Amino acid sequence: MLQFNLSKGFVLRGQAQNAERIARRQLPLPDLRAVRYVDHLEPMYLLMRDTALSMHDCATLTIGDIDLKEGRLLKRTRDYHERWVPLSELARSTCIQWRSQTDGQLLFAGKSPETTLDIRGAWHGLVSDAGFAEVNFSALRRDFMMRLLKHGAERSEILFLIGRSPPREERRLTAHNMATLRKLVEKASRALLQP
Repeated sequence: MLQFNLSKGFVLRGQAQNAERIARRQLPLPDLRAVRYVDHLEPMYLLMRDTALSMHDCATLTIGDIDLKEGRLLKRTRDYHERWVPLSELARSTCIQWRSQTDGQLLFAGKSPETTLDIRGAWHGLVSDAGFAEVNFSALRRDFMMRLLKHGAERSEILFLIGRSPPREERRLTAHNMATLRKLVEKASRALLQP
């Protein structure tokens, strides 16, 4: 199982940005340790890591796609079906914190509140700064699936949570106890926090 810890990359990236800003006689950005999130990469990474969302799906999330009160996310499947899936407490608190720092309809807006964000270039820089060879979004999805499997999830539950279950299974699992799915997601999320 992959253990992604990109915090070193976030700190180095912030330091490099500030060095460039100081050289151009601009005010430095806040230190990452002083403000929870200074840019979109960390909250997007945490959300993708705990939900198996693709970069595109994460970048196009709207406020209506996340129910922070209930702790769930509206996930769209390849065949354009929609389903609510539970968020881990880490993903939920990340969204709450990020939302308090931003505005607009898109959760992760681009340069203006109406445009989507493209993080590919920043992502590659972050992964490189953290010392990893290459971490792509397919690897994050596989990691999420392996963590779920390790904590007792059935194949049908995993496929439902990542948006790949057939419609027949989808109907059965939609009626499935959301609390059971939430416990699985929470266990999978906490697995990365343990040494």
